[in-house]
Amino acid sequence: MWFVLFLIFLVTGCAAPNGKGVLEIRIKDHEDAIGYFSKVDISIPNVRFSPKVGLRFWRLGWIEVSPSVAQLDLTKFVNNAGIAVFRGQIDASAFEAVDLRIREIRAILRQGSREVAIDNKVRPVALAFSVNPGELTTVVLDLTVMDMSDHPPATYELQLIGYEVYNNGKLVDKVPPG
Repeated sequence: MWFVLFLIFLVTGCAAPNGKGVLEIRIKDHEDAIGYFSKVDISIPNVRFSPKVGLRFWRLGWIEVSPSVAQLDLTKFVNNAGIAVFRGQIDASAFEAVDLRIREIRAILRQGSREVAIDNKVRPVALAFSVNPGELTTVVLDLTVMDMSDHPPATYELQLIGYEVYNNGKLVDKVPPG
């Protein structure tokens, strides 16, 4: 009997809080090699979140949302608050990963005004955060364009170098710390 009650507690006691919260995903660019470019357009088909599963293995998978901004120029968002690519109400829950999907990168160098390739190295990142009922959770993804020309045949790469998580405007997590 106690075993059955324990199993019921595990399944129902681990449930997400009731209600909805607001989730905002922002993108900004860290100043590395972005100064070499007059334009770096990225297209974003979707952003995905992995719910924290715990013992609820049936919740394994990704929740996908469509961005409000499907294309943006990274040169416009260097070392500032960035741009919100998604803001919307979602069910309150805990999450363990974020995947910023990038379909295409089009870049034009300042010098010579020619188009160059930038390899997309942005991958899903383990990132624990919670969306609480009635609260705003903001996740800021810090991207950077790296000059890899000293490692031929590579030229330039787009990488995710860090993130910040805010709950109601208060910083709760930052990688790298600083």
